[in-house]
Amino acid sequence: MTAPLHVGIPVYDEWPWLCDTLVDLAGSQSGDFEVWVCVNQSAALAPEHPAAVANRRTLAWLKAERDRFPFRLHVLDATGALAPAANQAGVGWARRFLFETIAATVGVDYIGVSLDADTRCEPGYLAAVAALFAGDEGVTALSAPYRHPEPAEPTAARALLRYELYMRYYQLNLWRIGSPFAFTALGSNLAFRGTAYQRAGGFPVRSAGEDFYLLQQLCKTGVVAVWLPVGVAPAARVSARVPFGTGPVLAQPDLALQQARFPFYDPAHFDLIGATYALWPRLHQMDTVLPIDGFLRDRLKGLAPFQRMRRNFAGDCDRFVRACYERLDGLRLLQCLRYYREQAGSATPDDAVALAHTGRLFGLDVPSFCFEDVALETLRRLRDQWAACELDVRRRSGCIGLATVGRLGGGAAAL
Repeated sequence: MTAPLHVGIPVYDEWPWLCDTLVDLAGSQSGDFEVWVCVNQSAALAPEHPAAVANRRTLAWLKAERDRFPFRLHVLDATGALAPAANQAGVGWARRFLFETIAATVGVDYIGVSLDADTRCEPGYLAAVAALFAGDEGVTALSAPYRHPEPAEPTAARALLRYELYMRYYQLNLWRIGSPFAFTALGSNLAFRGTAYQRAGGFPVRSAGEDFYLLQQLCKTGVVAVWLPVGVAPAARVSARVPFGTGPVLAQPDLALQQARFPFYDPAHFDLIGATYALWPRLHQMDTVLPIDGFLRDRLKGLAPFQRMRRNFAGDCDRFVRACYERLDGLRLLQCLRYYREQAGSATPDDAVALAHTGRLFGLDVPSFCFEDVALETLRRLRDQWAACELDVRRRSGCIGLATVGRLGGGAAAL
């Protein structure tokens, strides 16, 4: 029997985008599902603040329209007595509150679907999510395909297209080296079994990045599917609701700022991590010089943690290797890449050069260009090219996570 779907949507200053998202869900080709929205704001937010005004308008609309939808719509009003304190408020708190409420109401035998209030769903998205989990009991979570719509304003479009290129470049390089943490996190494309969500510790209470930390834990504790024939379209609009992500990128589309915050890390530095993966079994037998020794020594206490793990798993190489991957998790991978970028300094390849190099590894013909003066049409073609490549790798790999390490082999390049 298929577990019921429960869709959780955090809402803050989302008028009128939430209306379109709920209309999309109303037209979903799926069986029974329920939708939960949490309209939230800090208890310290002044009533006259524009976000508070928008939240009141959203709540009034939900009250008037909730019974007209073909699904059961639950409205959690966290703007008054339930409003979080200023040091807790944010999207992480809202997502956690949503799924805590769902579990308290229906138990943990459910499929949770995490969306954003301004995310459009392709036709059949919920039906595909339900079919995925019904068809494979081994899958515990999903990170679905995504594609941002291109903004009409040219400067915003440039910022969005470059940002999406960065996300896909990063994920494809992690696939290429066989990383079990080959994901880019979006709170709007996640789904999970309720049991897996509980086991992973749920969404952390953070103002941003809550999706990254949950997905990292889901990769450690289960199998995360990455392929569906349909996906979601997260909004591409200016927003300051979170400190980083698509909204802030569009709010400050300065190229130098993007290059500093979202650089195209040197493919050679991804290779250092891949070469380190290959040495985990040898490290189980003896101390071994690892390609990322510099990072481990400066930031992660060197080999000492690995020596302790070797003692703990003296007779079990597989468990030792798994522990090594867990030690060098998604967050540590990013820190490692940043470390070697800092060490390289001016020797770091230009972003466009790094993009072209990785493109060749995936059989992509990336033209010579410079991000400073590239034509918008060229950026658009590049985004489409990399999005298609990523979709193909998603389809062929199927899933990620520590449980898949044995069959990842050489990563995406070997798929």
